[in-house]
Amino acid sequence: MLFRSLGGFTVPLPGLYDISLPASFDMLPLGGLLPSISCVLDPSSNPILGQLNVLKQTSSTSGAVVKSGKKYTARATVVRQLGLPGTGSVTAKLGKKTLASKNLSSAGTAAFKLPKAARGKKLTLIYSGDTLTNGSKAALRVK
Repeated sequence: MLFRSLGGFTVPLPGLYDISLPASFDMLPLGGLLPSISCVLDPSSNPILGQLNVLKQTSSTSGAVVKSGKKYTARATVVRQLGLPGTGSVTAKLGKKTLASKNLSSAGTAAFKLPKAARGKKLTLIYSGDTLTNGSKAALRVK
């Protein structure tokens, strides 16, 4: 099983995992009135109880365009399903043309300078996702 540390927690990476009994364990009866009982799994039995499918979490990408004089700046914000900022990168496309890809800050944001010709065009901000999170995108019109 592969793990990744995330905000003080260690979580399994997305994938399908077997849930198995250990080959041996000590059972501790409730209340402490009885002694512990050592248990050993029969080697010919199947220790797998079932499977756990760990999915990638979802993300939400939003964007805003700010005009200052004749210059435009777009800001992308990515929030993961658990409310934490996104990690990884965001790509900005103006129409079909890729403008740039930027790494997200620790706050889950990235800023893009837009060309003057951006006015009236569709801007798409595409979050590619990461090991634990699916990607997402936002589309907006530059006004």
